[in-house]
Amino acid sequence: MKLPILKILFVKIICLLGIVFCLPSILSDQLVEKMPRWLKDQQYNLGIDLQGGSQIVLEINFNESIKESTRQLLIEVRKFLRKNKIGYNNLKISNNKIYFSLKNNVYNRKLDKLSINNEITLDIKDESKVCVQYSHEYNKIKHKNIISQSMEIIEHRINELGTKEPRIQRQGKNRIIVQLPGCNNPKHIKKILGQTAKMTFHLVCNEESSSTTKKIGKKNSAGFYTIKRNPLLSGENLLDAQAKVNEYFKPYVAFTFDSVGSKIFADITRRNVGRQIAIVLDNEIISAPVIRDKISTGNGSITGQFTVEESTELALLMRSGSLPAPLKSMEEKTIGPSMGYDSIRKGKIAVAVSILFISIFMVLNYSYLGLVANAALFVNLLLLMASMSVLKVTLTLAGIAGIALILGMAVDSNILIYERIKEEIRNGNTVHRSIESGYDRAIVTILDSNITTLIGAFILFQFGHGSIRGFSITLSLGIIISMFTSIFMTKTIIDTWLYSKKSIKISA
Repeated sequence: MKLPILKILFVKIICLLGIVFCLPSILSDQLVEKMPRWLKDQQYNLGIDLQGGSQIVLEINFNESIKESTRQLLIEVRKFLRKNKIGYNNLKISNNKIYFSLKNNVYNRKLDKLSINNEITLDIKDESKVCVQYSHEYNKIKHKNIISQSMEIIEHRINELGTKEPRIQRQGKNRIIVQLPGCNNPKHIKKILGQTAKMTFHLVCNEESSSTTKKIGKKNSAGFYTIKRNPLLSGENLLDAQAKVNEYFKPYVAFTFDSVGSKIFADITRRNVGRQIAIVLDNEIISAPVIRDKISTGNGSITGQFTVEESTELALLMRSGSLPAPLKSMEEKTIGPSMGYDSIRKGKIAVAVSILFISIFMVLNYSYLGLVANAALFVNLLLLMASMSVLKVTLTLAGIAGIALILGMAVDSNILIYERIKEEIRNGNTVHRSIESGYDRAIVTILDSNITTLIGAFILFQFGHGSIRGFSITLSLGIIISMFTSIFMTKTIIDTWLYSKKSIKISA
């Protein structure tokens, strides 16, 4: 035999990396603070069921979104009728539907163009009374998009606040559950998530008949402004927003439009020099600056009586974008960490007892080969903790159960190999030949069983939520690591043992 130097070196490097990246998660906070920054950040996160935190249940107001869509549709219908010179009367909205009557009580075939894209349906009565509404298919798709967009924006806002590993999942048809591990005061989070953050830009005017009156910001004493009803530009074209402080130490928000918004903003400022432009956030004017000159760079700023915290929140809301529908907090609760500490303690005991009994079983049944399997089992646990730390996996109570399960599955591969080896010895083969044959014959079966388990874990991750996902992640990592330790690592140790001993005996 030749000494497997490269295999030994590779195993040593992997074990060393496992020890290094495992340390931040097992040492005390005082020792972790003394580590380099790149290392001390390598820690796995505890889920809300282990470290406590806050849970907020939000309900999506689809009806308000439908109302807004119908108002926009009304504008488009009016433009269409005027463009095609179709005479109409009593154009109005009722129960999220648009109604109008045709002049001269004659149906105009040009109306068919309204529903050409299958998003809009027409209901015509007596060839003169028309009802326009979004189709059922369109509303169904919009409903799905509102949920996915809301969850995406919620996640973006929470991540901006620096909350680690938030868990956001859908509940029922119109609710979203937000779990925030380590957060014991959800009021600030609820405030950020509860704002729709719909931003629009309007010209300030004096004509009451063609405008809407809206109140200015809470801490502004300027009273009321009269603004144009239709916005010139919306926050959808914002590219970035940052909270800053000017030379007088007054907080403000600097924003930047994308290429499309920059062109529109440049045209607006060019045509309206000397006029005020109102910046409206959720139907409240937060600033109304005077346009001094054409702004072609796409940059602007919002000033006012802001505190640093308010300007930071405003910038965050502008960056994350507006919610497609308002959210209402239906439930909020704080989960204490006491249950988590008890679960962690019991989980550690369960893992320790599992290792103890598995180790005893392996030594009693396989002697020295059992010791090799036990060493691989310890390394398996070490590498699992290290990989969870590097990948920032959230450890949940179900994840701890997954670790205990993996420990049993890890030695299962070794049992299969060792039984093959003993079978070869009973058939009269030498120890060396029996070991080689045992590994060769067992490896296909081991790969098949582990791959099928990985497929199941992937399906759990894809369709599961919360603790189920935590379990599937731990299970997947454990399976991959166990294949390395139970096959490659144990074979390397046994080969080294064979090389050094020359003559050994394995009981059949």
